[in-house]
Amino acid sequence: MTEKISIDTSRFGKIEIDPKGIINLTQGLLGFPKQKRYVLLSFSSNGPFTWFQSLDDPELAFVIIDPRLVNHDYKIAVEQEILEDLHISDVNRCKVYVIVTLNQDPKQVTANLLGPIIINPDNNQGCQVVLMDTDYTTSHRILS
Repeated sequence: MTEKISIDTSRFGKIEIDPKGIINLTQGLLGFPKQKRYVLLSFSSNGPFTWFQSLDDPELAFVIIDPRLVNHDYKIAVEQEILEDLHISDVNRCKVYVIVTLNQDPKQVTANLLGPIIINPDNNQGCQVVLMDTDYTTSHRILS
């Protein structure tokens, strides 16, 4: 049994996490290159959203969602070099998330389909990629 570790967060206070759940981003997120360690936290027990909480900065957390819940045809092409860096042998086993921008008006909530976060579930290594040659946008409305 793995011993849990305690972390401080600005949104959730002190929480206990399993160190096996720590996700290491090879390059950090765009705009946040030094924050490379994150953990997934449930947003609610039955909702589609998840918190992507930084372990390197207790103030930094993003709301994320599986992009296929926003666009059921969502597909990405990942460069071979990235797959090798993350030790991904089967791209279909990867977890893919996109960052959500919240708004008081639910019709204005958007997802960044252009910059997905890819995570190898076998080793919890991940990175954010910027998709090229696509019609996806950084502000895709979740609700029409």
